[in-house]
Amino acid sequence: MAKCVKYVVALTLLMAPLGGALADHHRYAQAGSEQAAQAEAASAPVSINTASAEELQALPGIGEVKAQAIVDYRQENGAFESLEDLKQVPGIGDATFDGLAQLIKL
Repeated sequence: MAKCVKYVVALTLLMAPLGGALADHHRYAQAGSEQAAQAEAASAPVSINTASAEELQALPGIGEVKAQAIVDYRQENGAFESLEDLKQVPGIGDATFDGLAQLIKL
């Protein structure tokens, strides 16, 4: 009986690191799928006429303040008629627009 207990204890000690490794693998796999989803979302053009402030924040160079400024401008002036109209939003200059041009649509 004591021999059986020793085997169980030894087996438990050998298996413990494996459980941690599996947990780490799961965390890395989950993080990878989240990154893939973000990359996919980033590759799909964002509509500056319909996107929410949260969706706009996913764009490079667009934080909470600029995203809200885009939404506010759209509410006050109506839909953007061209992508270049985005430059009329306070805080969106040529450099920011150039970084967004391939990532946005009407």
